[in-house]
This record gives sequence, C-alpha cells and structure tokens, in this order.
Amino acid sequence: DCGSKAGFLQATVAFGMARPDLRDEFTAYLHDTIAQQKAAQ
Repeated sequence: DCGSKAGFLQATVAFGMARPDLRDEFTAYLHDTIAQQKAAQ
C-alpha cells in the first residue's frame, strides 16, 4: 500500500530531489513540466 495517489507522487518527488545523481535532471523536468502547464492555461 502506497497510501494516497497524491502521497505517492509527493514521495516520488522527494526521492528524486534527495538523490544527488537525479536532482538536476529531475528538477529540470519538473520546471519544464510546470512551464508547459502554465503556458497551456
């Protein structure tokens, strides 16, 4: 059981941000995704 769907996503983000080998690429992905969502609004 991973809890709620939102909790699963939050844990995934926390994991990605906590890993030095993933942080830069993951942060860039999140930034780009957020920018795309804002542009679509």
